[in-house]
Amino acid sequence: MLGFRALVGGVAGGAVGVILWTSITFFTGYEIGWVAWFVGVLTGAGTGAAIEKRGGILTGLLACIIAVGAVGAGKVTMARLAASDAIANIGENFTDEDAVFYTARNDPEAERGENGEYDSAALDRAGARWEQMSETERDAYRLQAANEVRQEMEANTEAVTIIALIGSLSPYDLVWIGLAGVSAFKLASRNGAPRHSSIIDAAANKEGGLHPAFKGSSEAESMNPASFGGIRGLPSAPSGGTPRFAPGAGRVATGEHLEHASEQHHGHANDNTHAESEHDRHGSADAA
Repeated sequence: MLGFRALVGGVAGGAVGVILWTSITFFTGYEIGWVAWFVGVLTGAGTGAAIEKRGGILTGLLACIIAVGAVGAGKVTMARLAASDAIANIGENFTDEDAVFYTARNDPEAERGENGEYDSAALDRAGARWEQMSETERDAYRLQAANEVRQEMEANTEAVTIIALIGSLSPYDLVWIGLAGVSAFKLASRNGAPRHSSIIDAAANKEGGLHPAFKGSSEAESMNPASFGGIRGLPSAPSGGTPRFAPGAGRVATGEHLEHASEQHHGHANDNTHAESEHDRHGSADAA
C-alpha cells in the first residue's frame, strides 16, 4: 500500500511539473532547462507527501525513475509542440532558399548524395529557374510549395517530432536530468518519523497530557521506574538516604494504617489534657 501511494504521489508531482514546464515554454517560446530540475523536486515532494515522509531507498529510487521519466515526457511534449507549430506556420517561414530546394527536389535529373543533399547541378538549375520568375510567380510558387510541404509534414508528424526532439537536445539536458533525479531521490527517501522519546516529549508537552514523570530529557530517563513517584497507585521513589528495598520504603498508606495513626494521635492528645489538669490542681493547692 505504501508503494502504491508513493507511485501515485510521484506521478502526480511529476505531472504537475511537466505541465508547468510545458506552459512556460508555450507562453514564452523558450525552453528553460533548469525548470526540468524543478520537475524532479515536485516529483520527490509528491512522493514524500504521499507516504507522509516515511521513505527509504526504494521510495527514493522510485521517485528518481519517475522524475527522469517526467523530464523525458516533458522533452517529448515540447518537441511535439514545436513540430505542430512548425507545421502550422510553414507558410510564413517558407523562404526563397526553401523554394529553390523544393524545386531541386522535384527535378527529375537531380541526384541525392549520401547526406540527403542534392547535387550542385540540380541546385544550380533550380536557382536559375527561380531567378527567371517574376515576383508574382515567386509568391504563388512559394505558397504552392509550402502547402505541399505542410501536407507531407502532417502525414509524417512522428518523424517531424523526432527531428524536433533531436534538435532540442544539448549537453546541459544531462545536467538538469541528473539534478532532477538526485533531488527526487533525496526528498522521497527522507524518513521523518519521530523517535520513541520524541513521541513521549510531544505527548507530555500537550495541555492535560502525560504525568510530568514522562518529561525526561532522554528516553532512558523518561522510562526510569524511579521517576514514576507520585502517580496514583504506584509506590513513591525512595529518598536518597533510604535504601531502595528497605522495609516500608514507598509503601502506600491504607485505611488501616490511617486509622491506627488517628488513634495514636488521639491518645497523645488525651495524655496532654490529663497532664494539664494535674498541673492546674496542684497549682490551686499551693495557692490555698
